[in-house]
Amino acid sequence: MQAYDEGHAVNVGGPKRRTLLAALLMRPNQIVTDDELIDRIWSRPPNRARAQLQVHVCELRSRIGKAAIVRCAPGYTVVTSPGEVDRDRFALLASRARADRDAGRLEEAVTKLRGALSLWSGPALGGVEASLSAIAGPALEELRAGAVEELYDVELLLGRSGEIVAELRAILAEFPHRERLAGQLMLALHRADRTAEALEVYTELRVRLTDELGIEPGEPIRRLQQQVLRGENLQGGGHGFVKPVESVPRAEPPSSVRESPSTEPVASVGHVQPAGKELPAELPHGVRGFVDRRAELELLDKAAHGAHADSGQGPEIWVATGQPGVGKTALALHWAHSASDRFPDGQLYIDLRGFSARNVPLEPAEALHALLRSLGGDLPAPNRDIDELARIYRSRLAGRRICLILDNAATAEQVRPLLPGHTGGTVLVTSRRRLTGLTARDGARPIRLGCLAPDRAVELLTQFLGADAVAAEPVATADLARLCGYLPLALRLAATAAGTRPDIAALVAELRTVTPLTKLSADEDEGVVAASFAWSYQRLPLDQARLFRILGLIPGATFSARTVAAAADCPQAKAAAGLRALLDDNLVEQCRAGRYRLHTLLRLYAAERAEAEETARERTAVLLRLVDHFHELATAANRFVTRGCRATPGTGPTVFAGREAALEWLRAELANVTAVVTRAAQCGYHARAWRTAEAMVPFLRLGGHDGEWRSISLIGLDAALSCGDKRGAAAMHLSLGLAYLEAGPLSTAAHHLTLACRVGAAAGRSDVVVEALTALAAVHQCQGGLGAAVRAARRALGREEGAGALRVSPGPSHSRMGEQGRAHAHLARADTLNNASATDDPSGLVLLELAWIRRCMGDTEGAVRDYHDALRHLRLLSTRSARPRALAGSSQAHADEGRYGRAAAHAESAPDLARGADVPWVGSAARNAPAHAGHGMGRVDDAVESHREVWAAGSDAAMHRHRVEAPVGIPAAGPVEAVDALASGEWAYAVASRNGYPVLAGRAAEQLADAHHSLGNLGKARTWRAAALTAYESCGHGPGAVRVRRVALQAPLQRAGK
Repeated sequence: MQAYDEGHAVNVGGPKRRTLLAALLMRPNQIVTDDELIDRIWSRPPNRARAQLQVHVCELRSRIGKAAIVRCAPGYTVVTSPGEVDRDRFALLASRARADRDAGRLEEAVTKLRGALSLWSGPALGGVEASLSAIAGPALEELRAGAVEELYDVELLLGRSGEIVAELRAILAEFPHRERLAGQLMLALHRADRTAEALEVYTELRVRLTDELGIEPGEPIRRLQQQVLRGENLQGGGHGFVKPVESVPRAEPPSSVRESPSTEPVASVGHVQPAGKELPAELPHGVRGFVDRRAELELLDKAAHGAHADSGQGPEIWVATGQPGVGKTALALHWAHSASDRFPDGQLYIDLRGFSARNVPLEPAEALHALLRSLGGDLPAPNRDIDELARIYRSRLAGRRICLILDNAATAEQVRPLLPGHTGGTVLVTSRRRLTGLTARDGARPIRLGCLAPDRAVELLTQFLGADAVAAEPVATADLARLCGYLPLALRLAATAAGTRPDIAALVAELRTVTPLTKLSADEDEGVVAASFAWSYQRLPLDQARLFRILGLIPGATFSARTVAAAADCPQAKAAAGLRALLDDNLVEQCRAGRYRLHTLLRLYAAERAEAEETARERTAVLLRLVDHFHELATAANRFVTRGCRATPGTGPTVFAGREAALEWLRAELANVTAVVTRAAQCGYHARAWRTAEAMVPFLRLGGHDGEWRSISLIGLDAALSCGDKRGAAAMHLSLGLAYLEAGPLSTAAHHLTLACRVGAAAGRSDVVVEALTALAAVHQCQGGLGAAVRAARRALGREEGAGALRVSPGPSHSRMGEQGRAHAHLARADTLNNASATDDPSGLVLLELAWIRRCMGDTEGAVRDYHDALRHLRLLSTRSARPRALAGSSQAHADEGRYGRAAAHAESAPDLARGADVPWVGSAARNAPAHAGHGMGRVDDAVESHREVWAAGSDAAMHRHRVEAPVGIPAAGPVEAVDALASGEWAYAVASRNGYPVLAGRAAEQLADAHHSLGNLGKARTWRAAALTAYESCGHGPGAVRVRRVALQAPLQRAGK
């Protein structure tokens, strides 16, 4: 991605601005919406993406001209003239070249094609964000590859075989899987009497395709290889690689060539149908409304393409499995109809009735008799045994390329006698069971079908309801698809229920008031959803049927064998075996290793069966076993979170191997714990609910789960208030206060923390009061109430000091007030106590604050040392936001010392960790760090861009120092207009002064002094330098004060020199 102005390169800025310009240029003179641009610039859009987009547009306009990018609601347009965009020039030249070739002007065609290709100077959309290049790049590369093939097509027509060999080799290295290019190279080499090299090209291509893609070369290039082997004269056209490959007619070589073991087979093993016999064509009609399944269809297509010769390994066998109603038969029939031309000897279809409410499963002998009748010829006697029937059947199929659909199979034993014995055909089995025996013994390949993606489900509904109806009610249509669980059968039945004049919103409302399984039915049709589920359920053994019912009682989306064992009150090994059996029957899905889930409608069905077949006492017992199970495991897991890897002795069974195992369990079960707590509270088990909610708080303080944290805490608070438990209410107010402190708003955090102090004191929960006061001190700091922050910290200190380890100290508040000496003294004492108690959490937090104060005092060497020690402690810290803060601070301290390489190394992983923390101001700190390092290493544009993003994305609710650093860093990172520097500097100075950040206030004042000096306002420049000196001296920041005095001394000398 490059821009030029009258032949001179224009620096449009960093990757995001290049992406913005490229996204607009992909659709010149058309409106590209804000949402589209945001999606293309950021793979994960920031909170204030629109504001940042406006910043990028302004910067881009300043580089390429304001008139070039026009605001046209709801987006922007880039205005271009014909020929200004290389892609358009390329397309025009390629089009004219084709016209020249068709008119016989071959030299002119070559000239234009080479001119078009010369416009390329690298990969398509190089230098832009992957969120755009991954979408638009492949199409542009395809245009280029097509033009390359057209060029060498014409060069070969002109007889320039020897001249283009080197070029073709180079371009084939760029596009190693393009068979047409390989064929053109083979043709050029063969014409140049280099036949051995031509055959090597084919061999290398075949190895690449089979090793990397698992497919064989296509028929045209296989035919070309045979022609080269036979030494045919391949001058002129008509052989497939001077014309497009697709235009070459299929040639059937003699059988002697096909069967020769020394050559690649070039055609199918054909079967000559006896005269007067009709080919079997037994496929039922396809299902209306078939959508999606592109990946599965491509798999089948590739396999059928390579299954044309008999290698003795048997046919291609596929087993399509999935839950009832997922569309297994629809997939089989759709593909078989679309691929009918690949099976010249016909298609066979048989319903094996494996899961049918009206018929028993078809015996293999019955199925063989039916298939033999379809194949024609004399029928065997009825008394033949199954093995003899299978031998006759395989003999009848020998040499035929037939597609065989074995629908609705029950077991592998039912299918195995029906498998052909030769290669050349394709067998597609459908079953609700996974039929792993066919995979293990017969080499079958599984196709596991899941439900449709939401947009594909809407597409299916559109085919039934009509585009106008869906366009009129898009939200209701999406809700309807979701209520159907994106299950194809349920979607078709819902569309049928809507009728020919659909009121989609009314149907959605009805489905929300009745069980969808009841509504989604069709009279006297065994294909209804509930009936499909019932037939699978009724065939389960008793213990598996009970387990299936228990699954319907487990709240939450996924579950593990451990959870199921607790719910079912059985050993974990037995639960795991039961889940595997249900998985084989496709009644549960395995979403990842060790975790399972029920489809939405299957969950409803399981719950219905539990309601009908389990007693109320047993259903209650399941819930209580679950909530007690989650409370016990959450308590055990969080001991690792709060105590590092040192589990507290004598506190229960050892259920986790270590901290990582405990964290993995907590992450996996968070949603399920929330669901169980909700159900327990709804059913009146309030004490169990709030205690289980409280057990999750240490994990939630790691960050990254703000929404879930607030949700489970609110449920716990409501439960505690409902049963009048003040201890529980205090704990839940504290949890909510901490959650809002992390993500805002701070006023809500202060409200809950104040209540936590008051209720906790009344209930005798000193631990809650200390935590709440500590958090209140942080809230007051962010809000600028530094005196209140000191008072809250001192109250907490008085309660916690006797514990030996200090998580809290008034030091940070003294620092914000400019009292760096007092701040340092408090924090150093806290650090000494924490070292004596050998606890990781408080030590890491205190060292973070100590390092910041040392930076404020100009002690960069001490700051680097403290950040290093903090990182060592924070490897086990129970808040995910602390580690990215430490990395960012360490990076900036190294940058202060001029060690930009180390600064960049520390800054590299900070943004990724900050995204995991999901705390806005931590993200600001993490993005500022690489900008500071980049400035020192000369990456000015990227540094400015990062600082602007931080400033634009900030929230006025909490003026953390990290956001104030961003506008201060903008002029430091490169030349900025003086007016802009004044605006950002005045804002930064006001916020830094108000919130107690004297170092940043000094840097902002220096920025303002420099801006006024450049504008000639020397008096204002002196005033702001004096303000900077005052700020630096107030906090003991020696380097800043020295710098200001030095500049003040140089100013009169500069005036005298002029």
